[in-house]
Amino acid sequence: SVNANDISPSLAGKGNDSEDAMRFREVVMEHMSNVEKRIQYLSDNEANLIDAKNFQNFSVTTDQRFNDVLFQLSSLLSFIQGHGNVIGEVSKSLISLNTTLLDLQLSIATLNAKVQENAFKQQEEISKLEEHVYNTSAEIKSLEEKQVHLEQEIKGEVKL
Repeated sequence: SVNANDISPSLAGKGNDSEDAMRFREVVMEHMSNVEKRIQYLSDNEANLIDAKNFQNFSVTTDQRFNDVLFQLSSLLSFIQGHGNVIGEVSKSLISLNTTLLDLQLSIATLNAKVQENAFKQQEEISKLEEHVYNTSAEIKSLEEKQVHLEQEIKGEVKL
């Protein structure tokens, strides 16, 4: 620090040394105050600059994270669209398979109806054949009885 008493009178000029010293001291103090204000201003600016850099770094980091999230969302959307196409194809295949199954069920129902119809007709034919066999058997029995009776009549005529 500068001591105002060490200043030579030739520098301070002519006049009252005490007034000059006081005035010099005021000038020095004012100058020191201005220097301190300037130092504080520079210090504040440095702090603001550091804050601005930190904010810029934070902003860059945030932008990078945001871009990463956008990329992930884009990838997810592509993935979903790709699987959406697969799901659409599977859905079409299932519809086609369902149509085929319905056709098959209809064919089976038609075949079952024909089988039942044929079974009913065969049962009718079997019943008719059984009736015919029964009638034929009864007719044969009747003919056998007639034959026995005729043979007895013939034997009776031969004995007379």
